[in-house]
Amino acid sequence: MCSSIFSTKGKKADVARVKECVEIIKKNTGVLSDFRGYVKMALASMMAMEEDAEGFLRQIMEVYDMLKVKHKFAAEYIVIAAASICNMDGYDRKEEIVAKTEEIYKKMKEDHPILTSYEDCAYAAMLAAADVDMENVKEEMESCYKLLEKDFFSKNAVQSLSQILALSTEDSAKKCDKVKAIYNGLKGQKKQFGVGMELSVLGGVALVEESAESLTALIAETDNLLETKKGFSGFFGAPKNQRLMCAALLVLSCYMEKIEGIENAAVTSVVAMLIAQQMALTATVFMATVAASSTQ
Repeated sequence: MCSSIFSTKGKKADVARVKECVEIIKKNTGVLSDFRGYVKMALASMMAMEEDAEGFLRQIMEVYDMLKVKHKFAAEYIVIAAASICNMDGYDRKEEIVAKTEEIYKKMKEDHPILTSYEDCAYAAMLAAADVDMENVKEEMESCYKLLEKDFFSKNAVQSLSQILALSTEDSAKKCDKVKAIYNGLKGQKKQFGVGMELSVLGGVALVEESAESLTALIAETDNLLETKKGFSGFFGAPKNQRLMCAALLVLSCYMEKIEGIENAAVTSVVAMLIAQQMALTATVFMATVAASSTQ
C-alpha cells in the first residue's frame, strides 16, 4: 500500500519506523478521526521519512483544522489537502494557501455546483500550494473542462482531470488533445484506461514533456511488465484498469520532479477513486507519494 511512497524517494521501507508512526497517529487522534481512515498507512509512511515525525503530524493537523473549521470542509480528503500543503513547503504560508484554497474551491463550486464535492478541496489545496498564477488556474480549469466534457462519460472525472491539467500553463487544447491521444493510443492496443477518477492520473502523464506516442508506448510496456508480477494478474489480482493506472503512475513517477504539485495530484486522484469505490485494501492507494519535497 505504501511501497511507492518510499520508492519514489529512493528509500527502503523501515517497517519498525512506520509502526511507530502509526502509534503516533493513534496517540494524537480520536478513534473516529479522518487521520485513521484510508490515509493512515500512507501518512505513517510519509512521517517515517521525517526526522520529527510527531512535529510533522502536528503541522498537518494544524492546517487540517484551518481547512475544516474555518472553511467548513470535512472528509479524509482534507487530510490529503493538509499533507499536500505541508509537503510543498507551505506550512509557513498556511494562512495564504488556505485562503487561496477557499478561493479556488469557491470558483469550482460556482462553475459546477453539482459536480464539486469534498474531494475537490484537495485539488484546490494542491493548486493553491503550487507556484501557479491564480487567475490562470481558474481559466484553465474551465477551459479544459469544456474541451473534454464530450469525450468522457463521467463529468466529475472530467472536472478532476481539468484540475490536474490546470497545473500547466500550456495551451488548453494542446493538453486536452494529448490526454485523448494517450487514451485512444492505449485503447488501440486493447488497453482500456479507466474513465472514472483514474483519468486524473492520465492528465498528469499528459503534462510530461514527451510525445503522446512515446508515453503511450511506455505505459503499455509497463502494464505488460506488471502483468507478470504477483498481485497484478490472475483472478485475485488487481483489475486490468487499475493495473493500467498503476502503469501510468509508474511512468509519471519518472518525471515527477519536473512537474510541481503532480505527486499530490496523483495521490488525490487515486484516493478519490478508491474511497468512491469503497476499496479499503489495494496496492494502488498511494502509488504516488505526497512527498512533494522532491518536486521543489
